[in-house]
Amino acid sequence: MSPTPCQTCLVPELRSPEALILRVDRCCSQPTWRKAAERQRYGELLRAVKTRSWLGRPSGLELRTAADGPQTRSLVAEGQRRVRLRVAYDGGQYYGWARVKGGSPLTVAGMLDRALSLQLRQKIFVCGASRTDAGVHAQGQAAHFDIPEELAAARPAKWQEQWQRKLNQQLPGDIRVRNVEDAPHEFHARFSASGKTYVYRLHYSKDPEDPLARFFCFAMPHGWVRVFDLDLLRSAAQHFVGLHDFAHFTQLAKLEGNRSSLRRIEDVRVVDEIPGQRCRVEIDLDGALFRMVRNMLGCMVSAACGRISSEQIDEMLKGGTRCRDFPCLPANGLCLEKAMGWDGGTTLAYDLHRLVPADRWCVTHRDLRFLRQEIRSALRHGQIRPGPEDDASEAYGPSIYTVNEQYIKPVTRQAGKMSWALMRHPDGLECELFISHAWQEGVFEFLKKVRHSWPRTLQTAWCCMLANPQNLDISSFLQSPETSPFAVALAASKVMLVVPNRHQSVYTRLWCSYEAYLSQEDGKTILIAHSSNLSQVLRALIWLALAAIVGLALGILFTRLEAHETFAVPALTILVVGFSLLIDNDMLRRIMHFVGVVLCWICVAHNFGGVFGEFMESYYRDEGIPRTVLRLVHRCYWLLASVAFCVMEVSQVCLSSQGLVYCFCFVEVIGTSNASF
Repeated sequence: MSPTPCQTCLVPELRSPEALILRVDRCCSQPTWRKAAERQRYGELLRAVKTRSWLGRPSGLELRTAADGPQTRSLVAEGQRRVRLRVAYDGGQYYGWARVKGGSPLTVAGMLDRALSLQLRQKIFVCGASRTDAGVHAQGQAAHFDIPEELAAARPAKWQEQWQRKLNQQLPGDIRVRNVEDAPHEFHARFSASGKTYVYRLHYSKDPEDPLARFFCFAMPHGWVRVFDLDLLRSAAQHFVGLHDFAHFTQLAKLEGNRSSLRRIEDVRVVDEIPGQRCRVEIDLDGALFRMVRNMLGCMVSAACGRISSEQIDEMLKGGTRCRDFPCLPANGLCLEKAMGWDGGTTLAYDLHRLVPADRWCVTHRDLRFLRQEIRSALRHGQIRPGPEDDASEAYGPSIYTVNEQYIKPVTRQAGKMSWALMRHPDGLECELFISHAWQEGVFEFLKKVRHSWPRTLQTAWCCMLANPQNLDISSFLQSPETSPFAVALAASKVMLVVPNRHQSVYTRLWCSYEAYLSQEDGKTILIAHSSNLSQVLRALIWLALAAIVGLALGILFTRLEAHETFAVPALTILVVGFSLLIDNDMLRRIMHFVGVVLCWICVAHNFGGVFGEFMESYYRDEGIPRTVLRLVHRCYWLLASVAFCVMEVSQVCLSSQGLVYCFCFVEVIGTSNASF
């Protein structure tokens, strides 16, 4: 890694090549070869600015190449027009693409800032699709910048060719602008790029490398060449295809905030450009971390030389122990070939969402069933990898955040970057149901509640997770809350369905509170989603059937108990009901219900013989079947109490019905106690 020039060499007030070269020569902290390179680059830059700038120096314009630009806006400010560029450059003499605070002024973005500022007489800051490292080249870097509307309106008819020509006159010879054109309002060079293609060239022959290609190709050391195997390189490359954790292929300190280290590699191709001498490795990916691509290539080359195994590669990609036996390859062999998305895919996605009204970005009940099947399949095949905070069980599933990042975004990106709803129904569907939810809940829990609570008279629903284009800059649709897609869809819907979750209240999310407020103001019906009780019923029946068998067995043993001894059973049952009312722990409550059913079936078994005898006696006395059945039911209070305990076990999620069941069971037990005497 080349040393960073000291701050003495980077004084921005130096305006002439002679003063700059003198200052660089006097700097004692730079090696001789770096001094020469700095002298040559600064001299070329300032001579170009001095002799070629036909516009002259704008008044009050700061010419610091290292000046730090403002935070890049994803939206075009009012009164501004966005312009995009296609840039190619030889990065060998630059400290990367992006400006570095307090660092070297020799960055590609800094050179473009200077050239555009001089030409347009405005302070211009360029934003690129990829922040390439120092020494990395580019053939298809995408970038954008904003200009005032007045300047845009004053441009001549063929301004693109004119701007391109004048920019290339202002720029050094190793940076070239290949295309200039207007960009859509929503275009963003970094966020509108659906993917990138990097190419790395390797010279793996014992023969000397081509001297004309030495700056754009990495010549492997002789010790590596002797054991290098191109087939092993191809085999190692395929281990990286797919969604993986690249934490071991970057510097963790470079991860910004909570930025994820998960990245998806779409394809890795190894092409033998000059058989037996030079190959190139082409990598298609959705995004790269700091030095990630060069660390990947170092790992592949180490595997091709037999220094590491494929099992070690798989372990690192799964977040295991890092293997230290691979280098980070030099930057001179790496080139950003293209930033995908320049072909207008993003623009078409924006156009589709503006053509189809926001209240028609809807899905059907069948779509949700299809989505559940797809998520299950993605989990089985490793396309979705739940994080440590996710519950990957069948009951809850990974969170909606995880599903959005690892399934919805990749699927819709390949389809054209529209939303999942418009991918399924490009013409849109009329909005009848509005679904309000948070994003922390498990996706299976969410889908189960929505599908179970979906009103049967309604056909379509609007859900922000599926309706919004997750690959686009959604903030462009949210400039005004009143005209946002949420508000438009809510106004068109008939019913609002609120989906609670087990983590926290759904109304801790600002948009959910705003949606509830709008629904209340419009007088809409608000439903609370809940899942089906069928699984709870089955669990309660199995649990309490065991209790009934135990109680029946004990009742048969106690068939000769006297009446005053039998009174202990209803008394204990009343205590069980009271404890069940007061206990909050689910397991203790379940145990109380188990004991209650055992006690009920003890009495059922004890009274069965008497009830059967009374039934036969009433039948032979010709008292009539209705009277006989009524007497039979009257003597079976304990059986009804047992059923009530089962209902109590099932109805824990509904507090109102739970209280009614408790009261019913209490009355039944008291009635049975009186009948015992």
